[in-house]
Amino acid sequence: MARTIAAGCWLQARVRARGLLRGCIPPIVTALLLLAVAFPHASRAQAVRGEASFAAAKGFARLVLTLDEDVDSEVTVAGTILVIRFKRPVDIPVDRLSEAVPDYVGSARRDPDGSAIRLALVRKVSVNTMTAGERVFIDLMPDGWKGPPPGLPPEVVRDLAERARAAERALREQRALEAATKRPPVRVRASVQPTFVRYVFELPDGAGVSSALNEQKLSLLFKPALAFDLADVRLVAPANVASIAQKIASDGSRIEIKLIGDVDVHSFREEKNYIVDIGFQQAGKDLQASLAEAQPAKAEAGKPAGIPRPTSETIAKQAGLTVGPSPPDGKPAPAATTPEPPPAVAAPVVTEKPASSQPVSSQPVSGKPAAEKQVTVETPPAPVAKAAVPEPVPAKQAPVENSPAGQGPMVAAAKPAPPASPAKGSANDAVTLTAVRRSDGFRLTFGFDHPTPAALFRSADAVWLVFDSEKPVDIDVIRKEGGSLITDIDRRAVENGQAIRIRLTRPQLVSISAGEPDGSAPVAPGRRWEVVFADVVQKPSRALTAQRNVVDRNHASVTIPLAGTGRQHRIVDPDSGNALMVITALPPAQGFVRHQEFVEFALRESTHGVVIEPKADDIAVEVAPDKVTVTRPGGLTLSAANSAPERATTAARPIFDVETWEKDSNADFFQRLDELVDVTVAANSDDARTAARIDLARFYMARGFYHEAKAVLDLALSEQNSGEEDPVLLIVHSVASSLTNYTAAAMRDLANPAIGANYDSQLWKALALARQRKWAEAREKFKNAQFAISALPAGLQRPIVAEAMRASLEVGDYSGAAARSSDLDAIGVPDEMKPAVTVMRGRLSEALGRDKDALAQYEEAMASPDRQAATEAQIHDIALRQKRDEIKPEEALRDLETLSATWRGDRLEVQTLKMLMALYTDAGRYAEALAVAKTATKLEPDYAVSRQIQDDASALFARLFLGAKGDDLPPVDALAMFYDYRDLTPIGRRGDEMIRRLADRLVGIDLLDQAADLLQYQVDHRLEGAARAQVAARLAMVYLMNRKPDRAIAALRTTRIADLAGELRQQRLLLEARAQSDIGRRDLALDIISNLTGREAIRLRSDIYWASRRWRDASEQIELYYGDRWRDFKPLTANEKSDIIRAVIGYALAEDALGLARFREKYAPLMSGTADKIAFDTASKPASDNSAEFEQIARMAAKVDTLDGFLREMKSRFPDMTARPPLSPEAVKTDSSPTGALPQIVGLKNVEASR
Repeated sequence: MARTIAAGCWLQARVRARGLLRGCIPPIVTALLLLAVAFPHASRAQAVRGEASFAAAKGFARLVLTLDEDVDSEVTVAGTILVIRFKRPVDIPVDRLSEAVPDYVGSARRDPDGSAIRLALVRKVSVNTMTAGERVFIDLMPDGWKGPPPGLPPEVVRDLAERARAAERALREQRALEAATKRPPVRVRASVQPTFVRYVFELPDGAGVSSALNEQKLSLLFKPALAFDLADVRLVAPANVASIAQKIASDGSRIEIKLIGDVDVHSFREEKNYIVDIGFQQAGKDLQASLAEAQPAKAEAGKPAGIPRPTSETIAKQAGLTVGPSPPDGKPAPAATTPEPPPAVAAPVVTEKPASSQPVSSQPVSGKPAAEKQVTVETPPAPVAKAAVPEPVPAKQAPVENSPAGQGPMVAAAKPAPPASPAKGSANDAVTLTAVRRSDGFRLTFGFDHPTPAALFRSADAVWLVFDSEKPVDIDVIRKEGGSLITDIDRRAVENGQAIRIRLTRPQLVSISAGEPDGSAPVAPGRRWEVVFADVVQKPSRALTAQRNVVDRNHASVTIPLAGTGRQHRIVDPDSGNALMVITALPPAQGFVRHQEFVEFALRESTHGVVIEPKADDIAVEVAPDKVTVTRPGGLTLSAANSAPERATTAARPIFDVETWEKDSNADFFQRLDELVDVTVAANSDDARTAARIDLARFYMARGFYHEAKAVLDLALSEQNSGEEDPVLLIVHSVASSLTNYTAAAMRDLANPAIGANYDSQLWKALALARQRKWAEAREKFKNAQFAISALPAGLQRPIVAEAMRASLEVGDYSGAAARSSDLDAIGVPDEMKPAVTVMRGRLSEALGRDKDALAQYEEAMASPDRQAATEAQIHDIALRQKRDEIKPEEALRDLETLSATWRGDRLEVQTLKMLMALYTDAGRYAEALAVAKTATKLEPDYAVSRQIQDDASALFARLFLGAKGDDLPPVDALAMFYDYRDLTPIGRRGDEMIRRLADRLVGIDLLDQAADLLQYQVDHRLEGAARAQVAARLAMVYLMNRKPDRAIAALRTTRIADLAGELRQQRLLLEARAQSDIGRRDLALDIISNLTGREAIRLRSDIYWASRRWRDASEQIELYYGDRWRDFKPLTANEKSDIIRAVIGYALAEDALGLARFREKYAPLMSGTADKIAFDTASKPASDNSAEFEQIARMAAKVDTLDGFLREMKSRFPDMTARPPLSPEAVKTDSSPTGALPQIVGLKNVEASR
């Protein structure tokens, strides 16, 4: 079939080519058309292949299209043509479909572009289409088909169900993983005992665990899914533990511990914790002897030690264990790894080897465990054309140039990889990456096909790697193997290279080196880089120096000697937003040990390479093969290179020496004080006097007299010339200022150019920022200066570590807070600091979900004599018990009110007031809630909690005066509250609306002048356009209520708009007509509303006629107003009775007998009630206008004020005239004092008796 089609294609091509040549078509066009006809399938290279089957059975025909991929399709019928359209081109042979079902389909063809298949139907059918993944089922049912259409085959239904279940499982696992990653990692504590290692899993409330031990593997299943920090677990793993791994799935988190040999394992539950004990055999000497040898001898017993510098080697040595060792040459042990392929590959080979070439030992070599898991990933090369594959050879015997090129991740199993293409240069594009997590640290090895310069530096808690290679590195390996050590990692492309940023969860020292080759063949420097994250520096870098060139000020520059320079890259640090200029270099590793500041730029601390942070826009960096030069037009601003040589020796000495601090702490106070004072007095030079005063200040600080130390340093600093201050004096003064809460002075000292980035200034800035409650900045600087803290005396470490712990707590870094808490345990907490530290530990326990521990720690602090710590503990104790519903709101309110009275004046009171405000709000005591908010704002206006209280108060104020919450308050109380806290009024439209609603409240309690003043201010100064006209209408109504119609007219006239239309225009005309009528211009009022219709206009005309004593017209308007109301036999309301009696009196006064008779006939049956019926009968009696009773009724009717009825009608007709919602019909019916009602007629009872 295929040969026939090909022959036909070539025949058509030759025929058409002859025709084209006869027509003198250019040869190039002929060639193109020839190729298009000869290879019609070339344009459909991207078509999705598939197959079609057509069969008729059970009274219908079914067409099944099976595609290689899922393609959307649409089936339509146009006349006798069935069209199947596809979203993507398809390649399905359909030529013989008609032969399978000739009773249904006459012919079938596919469109040339593959976008549709068309079938010619030979009979009338109904079509039913079903899609099942990559298959499309099209059923052709005869015209007489009855019943539901045929369903999918059972095997297809089962396949779809299995796919759905698999997708559901994947979704559950994904959600479980997301939920687990959102929770903070659960710490797993590890401790080494004489005969076993204990792992303690600290589980949150409600967590369950099950364990299973079989076939040298202990499996722990935790529910729900949790993320565990296994760093400590792996660090002290004994030799008989091969590996420890965790996996998060939908059914929970699984920890798998693979064991070696016969191991004694015990696991049990203890309260919230789950404990696993793994026994081990000591190799060689007794554990106690090992610990005794490892423990350094102490000079004096009982002295507190500083924070130890733990390393993996020291922990393992003290425990008598060998943790994850590596062979002497630094390579991973061969037990569980596959040798890393060299980066350069010239010819493809097959990596599949016989079993004998992959020796794997299950027992540790020389008593050591197998090495940790190692993963090697090579970036796959771009696809190339196929070529012949040579005979594969074992990789172990292949030379370097014939090493295999991997096509994907290679793990430690001897798994065969597909052969690579032998195209030249394809394998050389690969970049290999090996990640290994061992006891001595986390090791990354990068392999390149040619020498590649690199750079390595740190920025905050992130480590940056920059390479001069554009071939992407697979960072998923780093993320996978890094585990809990890495918070985040990302890769970004830069010009002529790439940058990798790794964010760490805890401080680690990073080093970089050229690495060692895999085989015996040497590797050119720069083809292989090894980066190590560890507790100690594995391979220190060489120190770079910056040389100033200031011979010619117009060409002043800074030169950095650097051999093997690479390219210059520009990177923007996303954490700080600063642009960095990074210069890479070849090995060996060399960088700047300390940060160096210049006027126009800064040289950042780096492990390898040069990192420049420009401060001026015109900084120029020139990269030469052996140096880097920084300059700018007109030269840099530089001082002489030898301006202060005497300070170098001062900087080399520690500012706070441990031995001197211990001497000052333990010596006799007065004897030591006299010695230092004598030295100060005997000093015969300014420098000697300054040094003596610094020693005296250190003595005071060692004894805890920080204020006295600051006073001495203030005196010494006052005698220093500006610009010539001693940097050590500035540092010690800044520390004393921070410890006495003079933080502004401390920051001023640290900003002095004499200090710069030296003398551990970042640590002291962190201390000052913590005392300023700038927790986020302080926490970052504390993290960067972690190792500088351990060099300080223990007495100075304690307050600094405590501040670092508090900073971590405030920003939610609970792992950092836990680490600082452990540091305090190592240092030792003195009695005076224990209450404050206990409170912080209680907050940490509460944050980690250990509520019972937190409550116990709060109670311990509350019982201490430290009032500040006790107050803070009580605040957190009340808040936690509220969250746990263990305290009633009344009790919490009473305790907080007592606390606010006993502890005043600082941020603890602000926290108390915040909790009080919430309780007052919940209890409906809004005035007291706003009062405590006002107090908190005045007390600490710059405190974040105070700003939150202010925001809460503003929101409460808006709910009271813009929502329905304030409607329940008594009007006088609401108005008093508004005037007391009117500074909380929001700005803009919401504030304007609040003022208008307040005006309605003022009107409600008859404070019309105050309401009019508020609305008049809005009209004059705040509003424009239609909004101003609307508020002016509301103001006019207030003036009418206050009997000031002239002011109402003025308000309406000054806010007129020519094109105003709709209800607002009608509303303003009615108000103006009423005002004109009230000042006596009744004819003008009638003219104003002459073109208005509606009940409110009829009612107003009646009022104007009544005021004009045009009785008949007034009564006729009332009769028109009620219309056919007399036909409705519902009882009349009080308003209706009053209006009808008034209309009867009007007809009587107008001597209109017909009107009286008509009204009496209509409404006499509807009048109910003794008083109203008597009044109606008296007023409607013919010739009754001379009687005394009628005279009394008419006199009272004439005194009826129609303004209230008008206003009520207006508010009902135009709800927008008031900020309050309109009254419901039920409220109108039940009003006890309807507007326009006649007053009670005194003496009616006597009139009835006289008759």
